[in-house]
Amino acid sequence: MPIETNPTRRDLIVSCGSVIATGLLPLTIGQAYAQASSVKGQVFETVNGQRLGLARVIVTNGRECTQTNAHGFYELPIDRNCIISIVKPSGYRVAEDPLTHLPKFYYIHQPEGTPADLKFTYEGLQPTGALPQNVDFNLISQAESQAFKVILFGDPQPENDTEVNFIRDGVIPKLIGTDAQFGITLGDIVGDDLSLYPRLSSIIGMIGIPWYQVCGNHDLNYEAKDNVFARDTFKRHFGPSHYAFEYGNALFVVLQNIVYHGHDPSEPDGQGTYHEELSAEQLQFAKSIIERTAEDKLIVFLCHAPLKSSKNKFGIDIASEDTLALLSLTQNRKSISFAGHTHRMEHKYISLPNDPFGQKSHHHHVLTTLCGSWWSGPNSPDGIAYADACDGSPNGYYELSIKGAEYKTDFVPVSMKSEQKMRSMLAESIAADSDHTPAYRIKSNSLLSSDLTNLHLVVNFFEGGPKTHMSYAVDGRDFVPLEKTWIKDPWLKQRYSEHKGEIKPWVDSVNSSHIWVGKFANTLSLGSHKITIKAVDEFGQETRDYLCLDVVAHNQAHLLDKRR
Repeated sequence: MPIETNPTRRDLIVSCGSVIATGLLPLTIGQAYAQASSVKGQVFETVNGQRLGLARVIVTNGRECTQTNAHGFYELPIDRNCIISIVKPSGYRVAEDPLTHLPKFYYIHQPEGTPADLKFTYEGLQPTGALPQNVDFNLISQAESQAFKVILFGDPQPENDTEVNFIRDGVIPKLIGTDAQFGITLGDIVGDDLSLYPRLSSIIGMIGIPWYQVCGNHDLNYEAKDNVFARDTFKRHFGPSHYAFEYGNALFVVLQNIVYHGHDPSEPDGQGTYHEELSAEQLQFAKSIIERTAEDKLIVFLCHAPLKSSKNKFGIDIASEDTLALLSLTQNRKSISFAGHTHRMEHKYISLPNDPFGQKSHHHHVLTTLCGSWWSGPNSPDGIAYADACDGSPNGYYELSIKGAEYKTDFVPVSMKSEQKMRSMLAESIAADSDHTPAYRIKSNSLLSSDLTNLHLVVNFFEGGPKTHMSYAVDGRDFVPLEKTWIKDPWLKQRYSEHKGEIKPWVDSVNSSHIWVGKFANTLSLGSHKITIKAVDEFGQETRDYLCLDVVAHNQAHLLDKRR
């Protein structure tokens, strides 16, 4: 039976015409404030049973922002349908749902709820009724270090309860006991079936840390006529689809860059089309918050779809359209952004048009996904899909480590050993793929001496990017550089080919941004050899991998490895 995570009327604390905002609060107040042009309230901490107003806390209606005065009071314009939320300041926490650990930092004002004539498959918002006289927020002080970790999920995207079980059994046990301070899912929380929200939230809640959500294209109410009410089920469970909070010396700005075009009755489930764009409202929201944030703080943007850019004649990614407007807000600040959506990993460095050589580029990290190849098989012995992503990355999650204004990420596979950061393989060159890119076929680690004439080392370094350096050494000799090569992972192509019946029909291997290739000299002697592969990643961290191979003579063919 699904576990309902929404607060009930008993969760409300209402006195003297005020409400303490703790999430989605279905509310009807006797006095009529529906025509009010502004909302007001207090942000406070309870000390020895008394309210202590907190100054300079940012409160927003999703567009405009203000800061509380010396006594913690604020006032903001309010529209007919909007969400009032606070930007949790460093050194404080908000209340959480005890089961899901979803933070309660907002109050939804949608007096008439979701229009009934939309006939949503999944429940939207119930009428919240008239606006209360005051919308107050209670903060709780906590110690926050300048050095901390965050768990990032790209696209969990379970389509059914079986795939929720994959997350429950294959992911969550690895994270229970984590030293991360909170987690964030970067959209596509589920794969269209929004009824899975309560169960999935309670399962992720077992990790035991606050968990924030980004809204993705598979988190929409497809019956919506346009973008206006398309996130009402998301809002019912998780609150606003754009918001911000602080932790330590960082400001996290969550944005929503999927614009829904509306219901399409000709498509399965009425799923309409969409495009990626940051609205003017969100850009104003981000600008207003960043202007009120200390300049030494790290700015962390989080969205579902990657920020848009296009390459100039020098091959540098230049911000386009709304990306330019967003990144212009942080030109003189340290910043990083994260997205999911593409089901492949990529490090992009985006510059503004006045920086054609990328001297001051913004690091945009597109994450591979928790669901990988949409939870495609084959299954492991314990029945969980291996779900290797289309670029050859295993499915997994990320640890974002922040210290002051510095950061780094670490990818953690869930279907492999967590310390395995790359896949190194011996391969022979074969006819080019249909897109004219080089192609390779995996060879065994035991070889005939004649195989050396066409022998290559292929390495998929899952977290590799443009600033990564890869090299290899044979038997302890000098390291030789490997060349970054735009190809499909030969191991993945073989895996998909061997398990076609267990792979979802739209899944296929794609060219990867993090594969390196080197050709072996044909001078290896007969006998055993150790290959050392060295990666220095985007953050200067070194990782090593090893291959052990045998070169045998033709009269020793019985020693060849028959596993492949």
